[in-house]
Amino acid sequence: MIDGSTAGGTGRRRLLITLILLCAVLLAVALIFVPRFLKAPEEEDRTVESVTPEAEKKLSKDELEKRVKKLVKAQTSGEAGPLLQELKELSPSDGASWEELLAYWSGMSESGFVNVCGEDAADPLPEGLPQDDSLCIIVLGYQLKSDGTMREELEKRLNMALAAAKQYPQAFVCVTGGHTASANSSASEGGVMASWLLSHGIAEERIISETESRTTVENAVFCQRIFRERYPQIRAVAIVTSDYHIKLGSLLFNSRFILQEKNSPRVVANAANRTGGEYYFSAQDESYWLSELLDYE
Repeated sequence: MIDGSTAGGTGRRRLLITLILLCAVLLAVALIFVPRFLKAPEEEDRTVESVTPEAEKKLSKDELEKRVKKLVKAQTSGEAGPLLQELKELSPSDGASWEELLAYWSGMSESGFVNVCGEDAADPLPEGLPQDDSLCIIVLGYQLKSDGTMREELEKRLNMALAAAKQYPQAFVCVTGGHTASANSSASEGGVMASWLLSHGIAEERIISETESRTTVENAVFCQRIFRERYPQIRAVAIVTSDYHIKLGSLLFNSRFILQEKNSPRVVANAANRTGGEYYFSAQDESYWLSELLDYE
């Protein structure tokens, strides 16, 4: 038989043990969650700032292509701002590249962008460009005659390039263009142009030849690949072509550079031969060819 005092003592001990266990559980919960709520604002700020560039959201290739093609189209109507801001928020690195590209594209409409000076100009390029082999003068090709010889317009471009090469005697001279002679499959624009420059006193080691391209887009893509693989010292580019072609050529080359590695060259100058023609590429033309450029790796 258990008396009342013994039963009362046992009950109190059980209640005490229960209270101790409950306090232990509450203390454990407090130790886990309370510090999170008491975290100092400064510590929160440091956590946000410590996010590495690798944590930046990366758009898939397809998603990026869709966005930038809309951006290119919107640029021609002056409505690219919101799309650019959205791209910068989603992918700061891609946004920064496109901000630079669109700024250059807009700048092409400013007075003085096109340097039209004619084939007989003694110094067709502006002063102040690099006086070493970090500069490359790029001469854009023109369709050959059926027998593989040059047309007059291409010779005029080469005369300007020759003057520019004398103006900057340490610069490379890049000739670009593929096989466009209908009756002479062995002739290329780049090859014929290189031979012309050699015959006019330009040293072979200064000449860079690109001989496979069929369009201005491919001019830009193939030259950029050659520079990356064989001429990493080139940092600045001057484009030489005809007046109606200079904006499109400059846009495509600089866009290709901007969208590639961060240390790619930039187009810094141009010289345009005066043709007297009335046709010029429109903003819609530029948009079309820039979209074509985006399809190349």
